[in-house]
Amino acid sequence: MGYGVVRPTLGGLTSKVIMVGLTFFLASKALELVENVGTVNDVSGKARLFLVLPVAFLDAFFILWIFTSLNSTLNKLQVKRMTVKLDIYRKLLMRWQLL
Repeated sequence: MGYGVVRPTLGGLTSKVIMVGLTFFLASKALELVENVGTVNDVSGKARLFLVLPVAFLDAFFILWIFTSLNSTLNKLQVKRMTVKLDIYRKLLMRWQLL
């Protein structure tokens, strides 16, 4: 999309992205193991809630992060008057809102 808007590295965010991604992976795998291994009655409601909440929180965090970053990119494109790229990103945003 052009170097002026999209950078090839994450800069100082690399370690944070890896940490959050690894946390999500571990939480989702723990939830999946509990749901698929053993009988359904093995896990109480509180234990299941303890495993579901981190996954749900991280899902919401990722969605919020994606749309906040997309909004920031749209603002940068508008300031730099890159209308073609701005239209591409707006179409992308409109597709996501229709889903």
